[in-house]
Amino acid sequence: MMQRLQCNVFMLSYRGYGESDGHPSQHGIIMDSQAALDHLTQRKDIDTSRIVVFGRSLGGAVGAVLVKNNPDKFLLLYWRILSPLSWTWLALCFLS
Repeated sequence: MMQRLQCNVFMLSYRGYGESDGHPSQHGIIMDSQAALDHLTQRKDIDTSRIVVFGRSLGGAVGAVLVKNNPDKFLLLYWRILSPLSWTWLALCFLS
């Protein structure tokens, strides 16, 4: 799918999840996600206007906070509760 969309994917495991060290906390997860976005936006080889934040499950709430704090970004939110209605995703654009 990444080849078809001609995109790259940056994924992270929040502290305390997956193979990451530390203990999960709301504050820590928000800090981790902001650090990941900051890393991408500081790279010279990335067109930052094309960065899309994708959130699913816990990541949906984290993505919403991340985009709220970075209003120039676009959030693609996977909302499972709508899947019985054949709406498997919801795209939200937060405009300043």
